[in-house]
Amino acid sequence: MSADTRRTVVIAQTTDHALAHIWRTALEAEGIPAFVSGEFLGRPYAGIPQVAAVTVTVFEEDAERAAALLATDVDERSAEDELRAGGDPTEDGRS
Repeated sequence: MSADTRRTVVIAQTTDHALAHIWRTALEAEGIPAFVSGEFLGRPYAGIPQVAAVTVTVFEEDAERAAALLATDVDERSAEDELRAGGDPTEDGRS
């Protein structure tokens, strides 16, 4: 069995380990292998919030597509949050 020599790149960071796994799952649902790392480094004791960044990495050849998918997800969530708050998600605050 040969080792996988593909390079990985970090495409997202957060201190919310649950969010990192949501992103990983979304990427994998689109056929992009993704990996979460660092989720236990900043959390030495139960009940203490995460203080270190949790990273989501993908293979280098998938990075552009993965970043676009995550950006789309963030944009959609922002629009949904705006609608829930009673605002207009298409209004950008400019006159």
